[in-house]
Amino acid sequence: MKRKIIIALLVGSIISLTGCGNKIPELTEEQKSLVATYASDLVVQYSPEHDTRLIDIEQEAKRREEIAEKAAKVQEIIDAQKEAEAKEKEIAEAKLNNTEVRDGTEKTIPLGTIGDMQSFLGIDDLTLTYQGYELTKSYPSEETSEWTPTIEATSGQTLLVASFGVENSTDSNIFADMLSQNAQFRLISDEAEGTNMATMLLNDFAYMQEELEPGAEKEFVIITQVDEEVMQASNLKLYVKKGDSNITVGLE
Repeated sequence: MKRKIIIALLVGSIISLTGCGNKIPELTEEQKSLVATYASDLVVQYSPEHDTRLIDIEQEAKRREEIAEKAAKVQEIIDAQKEAEAKEKEIAEAKLNNTEVRDGTEKTIPLGTIGDMQSFLGIDDLTLTYQGYELTKSYPSEETSEWTPTIEATSGQTLLVASFGVENSTDSNIFADMLSQNAQFRLISDEAEGTNMATMLLNDFAYMQEELEPGAEKEFVIITQVDEEVMQASNLKLYVKKGDSNITVGLE
């Protein structure tokens, strides 16, 4: 009976280690040693060479109990790691959906404003305005008199392009530097939560490095690729991540 229990525990541990999207949990050195010891004990215990009539029944029963305890401890470690991974995933999804998970409860986080984003990114000297969005297969969608890089949507996708005006409303020149911020941007709407795109566009907001004279204003864009079936972007929001911090900004 104990033999069946121990084998079942081993099978359970193997399933746990190979499940969850084929991602093997990372174990500490102590935990790895525990797993190795437990596995080797089982191999020795049930090998043909191990069978002998000269067995101390009481000692063997104690040994089997110790092995079962090791199996249970390994399973607890794996279960705890799986629970931690699931919690991290839940928190990440909640942030994108503008909610906060705390001890099993949800708390709504107010959307930030463009002004909040300026402070978050450290560009308070500039005036940033949202100018609208478009869904297009390529950007720029219209031909221009001057040469400019063009970005095309991949097959089955379309480009969600949000435009922003960046203005120097001060009396001095300002070097608008977003590239050094190493920030990441993603557009989110009721209809779409696509993937962020790194582009070579000269007016990509994430890579902005521009000397702006007093009163000068230029247009920059943030692009997210979404499914081509998306026809509109209701309640458009901008998710901004910088280091370990983030903010979600309402655009409409």
